[in-house]
Order: sequence, then structure tokens, then C-alpha cells
Amino acid sequence: MDLVAALHWLTENLSAFHGDPSQITLMGHGTGAALANILVVSPVASDLIHRVILLSGSALSPWAIQRDPLAVKRVVAEQTGCRLNVLTEDLAPCLRTKSVSELLEIVQENPRFLPGYAPFVDGTVIINPNTIHLRFPELPSGSVITSTNGIEFANFPTRQLLFGLTSYESFNDLSAQDLEFGFNETRRDRILRTYVRNIFHIHLKEIYSALKNEYTDWEHTPRNPLGYRDTVLELLSDGHTAAPLVRLGYLHNLLKGKSYFLHFRHQSGEREFPQRGGSVRGEDVPFTFGLPLSPLFSTNYTEDDIQISRILVRYLTNFAKTGYVKWICYIIQNI
Repeated sequence: MDLVAALHWLTENLSAFHGDPSQITLMGHGTGAALANILVVSPVASDLIHRVILLSGSALSPWAIQRDPLAVKRVVAEQTGCRLNVLTEDLAPCLRTKSVSELLEIVQENPRFLPGYAPFVDGTVIINPNTIHLRFPELPSGSVITSTNGIEFANFPTRQLLFGLTSYESFNDLSAQDLEFGFNETRRDRILRTYVRNIFHIHLKEIYSALKNEYTDWEHTPRNPLGYRDTVLELLSDGHTAAPLVRLGYLHNLLKGKSYFLHFRHQSGEREFPQRGGSVRGEDVPFTFGLPLSPLFSTNYTEDDIQISRILVRYLTNFAKTGYVKWICYIIQNI
């Protein structure tokens, strides 16, 4: 609700700063992108947003929304000594009596690849999709998706969408040692098993076998530790960020929304991680905010970095101002 309040403040005060309150563009990265996606379809905020930019995240990612908020509430209540009925009573009044240090001491053990503290279906900001009366469009012949699941989060066809990804969105899911040296097949299978067990609820064996087959490089044998690392990076990137975000763009277009897709592939000269082929999660953020263009940071960036940042900032600001960027719309026929 704090974000909703901030949007209301902008709507009421932008005119004083020579802005147009009817042309607000909301941009988010990672979990921020998931929040932006939630707000643009929320009945309490959708009218306040004109365009949305989602970078490296969406409400369809498995880490975006807490599916079991009562479990989190129960843990917090137990660790703070708040005695209440977690099903019917509000925890907030008790938490307000606790110090900051007491709140920071709460330990929430989250299953890997799933969220801890995250938005949940509260019936106000996030409406239960089963209660939304939405006319589902018919999937076109040869559609790359087989259902319209999640379409409630793409239900903003009158708002323009720009969504973007880096090459490896799962970079932070592996340890520094795994990233540098890779790992063997046994560890690959263990990571894959954990992912399938935590993300899916039915047909786990079939999903595991399908993913293992799809993300195995059958052409290059014998496979080496770095090869296993790369396939796991690709699998996790696709599973928890790329596929959900691309699906959102597809559904948005299916509802006749205007969408643009951005792939940030540039590898920064300022990167602090092992050199590899492709950009990684978060590597686009400094370029998005123009850090290579600043005299405070420019000595740490190459001329290519400066040019890329200048172009990216121009694209994003043009979209925010006019809804226009210099490439074709993301439409089903162009996939």
C-alpha cells in the first residue's frame, strides 16, 4: 500500500513539477518488476499508471508472490512471541510493539527458488484470480503456449509494456565457486531436483525428466564441469524469470496490448565476476540509470559502456515519454 500511496502522491503533485500525472510510467527490476506488474493490474492502482517497464521480473515468476502467507505469518508470530489466531487475527498491532532489533532477528527459512516475505493474494491489492471475470481470448493456431494461465497479470491492454532480460538471470543462484569452476553431473541433478520439487506440485518425475533432457547438451560429449554450470544457468534463468516474463508479454499481446521486448546482452568492462558469454542479472541496472555517463564513474567504464548506456537511457526515456522505441512491437507473429 505504500507504493499505491506514492502513486497517488505523484498523481496529485506532478503538475507542480511540470509533469503530466496522466502519463506516469512505472519501472521495476527483479522483485521491483514483479511489484510494478502487480500494481498495473491492481484495482487500487491501475488507473494511476500509463506505461510499465519490467526488467528481469514479473508477477508470473515463482519467486514473485507468496503462495503460503499463513506459514510465514505463523513463523513471525512464534518468533516474536505474538500469541494470536493466525487464521483470523491481525499480526500488525503486536509487531508494532516490537523493536527494530527484535524484528531483524526473525529467521525465515525459505525453500530454495521460492520467496519469503513477498506480496500475497490479499483481496485488495492482489485479487484472487478465481474471482476475476475476465474474457479469455482464444489461442491462435500454432501458439507457443498451451493455456492462458496467468493472464490476469497481463490484463492491462490499454497500457503499453516494455519488458527486458539479461542473458543469465540465474547468476545469483549459484555460489562463486560453482560459477568459477563449474560442477559435476551429480550436483547438476541435485539442483534440478530441488528446483522441480519446490516449484511444481504434480507430475514431478515427468517434469524432471523433460527438463533434464531439454537442457542436456547431447552434441558435445564428454560434458565438463563448465558445461554443466552453463546448462543449469540457462535452465534456472528460463524457469524463474525469462519464461514467465516472455509469457506475460505474449499474453499482453494476445489481449491486444502494445508490447516491446529488450534483451540486454552487453558485458560491462566494470564487471566483477568471471568472464563468460553473456550479460548477467543486474548488469543492466547501472546502464539503465546512466552511471557510465556520470563523471563520478566514467573512468571505470569503457567507451563502449558509455555508448551503450547512452542508447539504453534514450530508449527507456523515449518509451516513458511517448510509448515509442526504435524497434518493432513484440507481437505473436514475430515470435
